[in-house]
Amino acid sequence: MLAPRTVRPHTAYELMVSNLGAGTEQFMYEIVTANDTVVGATSVEVKPKELRKVEVSLNSLKEEHYQLKVWEKQKQTLLNTTSLERIDRSYLVLFQTDKPAYKPGDRVQFRVLFLLPDTKPVGQSVRPTIFIADPDRVRMKQWNGVSLSSGVFEGSFQLAEYTSFGRWIITASVNEQIYKDTFSVEEYTLPLYRVQVQSIPKAYFQCDEPKMSLKLSASFVHGGSVRGNATVVVRANYNNYPSQTKEVARKELFINGTAIVDFPTDVVAKSCDEERNVWFDVIVTESSTGVSYNTTCSYTVHNAGGVTMEVLDGNEVFYPGLAMRLMVKLATIDEKPLVNQPVTVRYKVLDEDRNDIDEVAPSIFCIVRRNITVDVHSNVKVDRIYYVGYCHGKVCASGVQKSATRVNTHHLTLTSSPQMAPQMKLLAFAVKEDGKILSSSIIIRFLSSSSSALNVTEHLMEPNSDRYSFNILAEKDAFVGLLGVDERIKQRTSSNNDITQQKWEKMLQSLEGTSGKWSSYDSFGSVGVTLLTDGYLPDVGFIPHSFGELARTTSTLDEDDSVREDFPETWLWESIRAKNGQTSIERSLPDTITTWVLSGFSVGPANGLQILKKPLQIKSQKRIFVQLHMPPSIKRFEEVSVHCLVHNYGKAINVSLEVRPTMKVTPLYLAQGATENVRVSVSSSSVGELTLEVFLRDSKGKVLDSVRQSIPVRPEGLIRTVEDVRVLDFPQQSKLTFNLALPAVEQNRDVNYREVTLSVVGTFLNLNMFDLEHMVRSSHGNGEETLLFLQTTMAVYDYLKRANLLSPDTKKKLFSYMDVGYQQLSRYRLDDGSFSMFGNLHECGGVWFTASTVQALGKLIMYEAIPVEIDFLNDGLNWLMLQSGEDGSFNESCPIAHPHIQRTGGKELSLASSVMFAFVGKEFSREYKQFINKTISLLLASPINDVYLLAKTTYLLTLINHPDSARMLAKLNSLAIVDGKYRYWSVSGGDPRSSPEKRDQEATAYALLANIKRNAINHEEMIRIAQWLQKHTFAGDRSVASLERIVALEALAALAHKIPTTMPNMYIEAGGHKFEINATNRELLQTVQLPQGTTGVRVSARGTGLVLMKLSVRYSLASKNATRTEPSNVSNSEKIAVNIKKKQVENHKLALYLCFTLLKPLLFYEPELWKVEVDLPTGYEIEGQEEHYHNSTESAIVLENKSHLELVWNVRQVSQIL
Repeated sequence: MLAPRTVRPHTAYELMVSNLGAGTEQFMYEIVTANDTVVGATSVEVKPKELRKVEVSLNSLKEEHYQLKVWEKQKQTLLNTTSLERIDRSYLVLFQTDKPAYKPGDRVQFRVLFLLPDTKPVGQSVRPTIFIADPDRVRMKQWNGVSLSSGVFEGSFQLAEYTSFGRWIITASVNEQIYKDTFSVEEYTLPLYRVQVQSIPKAYFQCDEPKMSLKLSASFVHGGSVRGNATVVVRANYNNYPSQTKEVARKELFINGTAIVDFPTDVVAKSCDEERNVWFDVIVTESSTGVSYNTTCSYTVHNAGGVTMEVLDGNEVFYPGLAMRLMVKLATIDEKPLVNQPVTVRYKVLDEDRNDIDEVAPSIFCIVRRNITVDVHSNVKVDRIYYVGYCHGKVCASGVQKSATRVNTHHLTLTSSPQMAPQMKLLAFAVKEDGKILSSSIIIRFLSSSSSALNVTEHLMEPNSDRYSFNILAEKDAFVGLLGVDERIKQRTSSNNDITQQKWEKMLQSLEGTSGKWSSYDSFGSVGVTLLTDGYLPDVGFIPHSFGELARTTSTLDEDDSVREDFPETWLWESIRAKNGQTSIERSLPDTITTWVLSGFSVGPANGLQILKKPLQIKSQKRIFVQLHMPPSIKRFEEVSVHCLVHNYGKAINVSLEVRPTMKVTPLYLAQGATENVRVSVSSSSVGELTLEVFLRDSKGKVLDSVRQSIPVRPEGLIRTVEDVRVLDFPQQSKLTFNLALPAVEQNRDVNYREVTLSVVGTFLNLNMFDLEHMVRSSHGNGEETLLFLQTTMAVYDYLKRANLLSPDTKKKLFSYMDVGYQQLSRYRLDDGSFSMFGNLHECGGVWFTASTVQALGKLIMYEAIPVEIDFLNDGLNWLMLQSGEDGSFNESCPIAHPHIQRTGGKELSLASSVMFAFVGKEFSREYKQFINKTISLLLASPINDVYLLAKTTYLLTLINHPDSARMLAKLNSLAIVDGKYRYWSVSGGDPRSSPEKRDQEATAYALLANIKRNAINHEEMIRIAQWLQKHTFAGDRSVASLERIVALEALAALAHKIPTTMPNMYIEAGGHKFEINATNRELLQTVQLPQGTTGVRVSARGTGLVLMKLSVRYSLASKNATRTEPSNVSNSEKIAVNIKKKQVENHKLALYLCFTLLKPLLFYEPELWKVEVDLPTGYEIEGQEEHYHNSTESAIVLENKSHLELVWNVRQVSQIL
């Protein structure tokens, strides 16, 4: 019996059973949990000499480990058992978006494919839930229990004109399994041209050659040559460190479409003693526009003959008496076949005789739908060979090969099918009379170019037209998805948003299981199964051999006068049902002169997923045409230059170019093959869209080409958001009517843009279970990492428990992690009771590390699930007390791991507060009362100017109910920063080795904990803080454990406990809109846009549960006195004067000089720290900052693709800042 070692929920567990006896046998199979609960069972009858497949249906699986039990059905005798491991992933889920990146206002089109491991579509009973979340992990769109078409869901989502930039997440949830993919939202412009680099005359370099030659190519997307300058920088490894490089050479040259550049080889490889790596950074600047693009390529400088060898189907064991048959693929470094060259194979044999079999496939690659021939050789004669083929972890071929007589060689012939691609693991075995089992396995590979049952061809319907017909051949009744995009989309990013062969194969590898972890001489383990038998396997020893010394690898890396105004980035997004296996569609090309790339896939009931092997490329052409190169958006009143390029691929001609609305007419002479650029300055006085029209005419006035394109116009000034937030918490059926009102806009300021929205959501926290568990699984090595592992596990446990999200299975799992962490942490305890980050390797008891460990162990005792040595706590506390100075201070003598914790304040006040957390809140803290009071007095007596330390100390005081905690909390809250819908605390200055962003997160978490403890602010304000914490600490790809995330998770857990998010069932009417919030959409942010003049709404709510409502206004402020050309003086509440001067320092560069002057003395209650935000003109990025701050600037932060600058300074220290 061949039993897979893994089980997957909601799938069929497949076994292969062979009966080698003379009579029919009946077997019963059970899959059970650790307490013998049956989760799946079946029975089978197997005839003599028969090989049969058995399936055990499984539903939801909660445990980590299971057992397979095999019974003799009639006698009810247990024949065999084996352990099984649960794998969470049951499906192959692939995501496709029409583009990898989108601009604000774009429509996102996407598909999600739900497939079984054999790539066939899932059944109709599978109803997944799909949702899209913004970078803050707020659900913006949701589809519940969707129906699928051949396993495919297709959806779309309209992005707002003003939306969040960053990585958006598409999530699919099916049978408690979570699958994710991302896309980006950003401002971008499609590339104007492409840059390519190629080594010549060969695709590689050799150290004995005097020079390295590169061919640079720069061409427009429609094929025209780019003229300009190129800079090539050569980098090599620095001091032989693989991860460090340095510049060794540089050249600048002129390029006209192509250019050749040479570098001496000895700048990289002065000798041929070893291979060297070299990198070439190439920057090309087009002369007429000043637009630059860059690329990087890498090569290996080889020191020998340049032959690569790959051993295919090589055995890791040698069978005595049987020839070792190897397939060796030999090629030159540039992957050309090696022909007519002698090959020597060296071998050494160290083993005794055994009986074994071996398999050889005569061809390296097989072709789908043709026969596969496999020769099975044995050094003993057998008359029957059993074989099983596994594809993607499932049985895809099986049978018995019989022979009239016993022979040493059997020839297997199998018919291949598309679902076998890209490879099949074939297991063959035989059994001798004495019960000895002979086995071998081999990998059957399939040519990717021949394994698709999908074919798409294009045909131009009429000469000189732009209408194409596409003929599609696919499996009968298959779903066919087509995607056609501008090739520049793929040029600007490497993101894999499409359904590709590489993406498919990578996903298939994730379903293969752990067969690679088994020894290479275990034929059964190599295909992912365990052998259950009453025969026996020989004890085969491992015989190492290596081809490493011989192998080398390399990597290389009549004109139409109609107006052209259709310039989409996505041309085709078609979903077609191939009812009879053949269909066709007709589509016209858009107006863009470019190359369109068409890809496709199909999903059918028989062949599963099939991918179009070679995407179609369709070029749109025009003899002479205009191309506009514009920024993705501009700001109101801003004057920008637009490049209007005229390309001529016909005869030389005189033309005139007219651009509206500027009404500028420019005469041009265009030589054959020439490209001319005309710069046009444009601006807009209104927010919305600016439309440009371009007309190209010949000398007689005939229109040769005309273009109409629009560019978004954004509001100038700083964007602000203010809200009225209300938390509705109805423990029982209730009704409530109330008003939401917006505050007035700042006085003396013009509002040039205003957007009012009303939103409701059934929760205020969006932490993902999947990511939290992933954070727990982070690796742990030394003492600090082990402590972090234990702290993270406890923080996740507390959050899930207090948020009522803790399941019994998760609880059991987290407790097991805590046990592991505790056992590991005990290894870092020293004899004096302290803890060292490096244990006995470096016996230095650390104050911070000991205090943090004792604090964690004290918390672990409270769980009462893991026995903790009480001496660990007592000895640690006593040791800490001995480290205290007379004034209650502490000093760290061991290595500093966290400077902002261990060295903050003149007397290491942060370290002292960290120690106090280990003492407070314990039953035995009374024993150390005098010691605690001494250190607390030190903290209160010292002036605390650091916000992080203030927040940490304030939370400490609230824990012990100190009478000064209220005063400290009031001071802390006065320093809070209110930024639109968020509230947080910002830390300036401090140790430069610590991250200000992380200190902000930790300080805000401590401040929230203190406010929750003393109930000092209302629920709405607490939620504002919590949402800032979630956005900056857990949003995006931030599932790695860290100290600030532990404190933040503790704060969010405390808030979840204080404001329980009970399951809502509520109906709301507001502003003429109706909302329903229930269990299925509680995490979805339902948002409607209200008229711009809205200042308040009347709300009527009824139902139960918790709902968060927000009436928000997003607006842009501009000064009444601001002009577009003169230096601007901006008055802010008549306190600060802002003066901005701009100077053009060189072509394409701008220098800004900013001066902030304090006009009036500040009142005592006004904040000390002030912040200024600078938004640069469109198209500009911050390249450098001069240090003209007079040491008064606390921090300077560059944000949003280097186009936004924030400066923070202490306004009481200076009267003028430059």
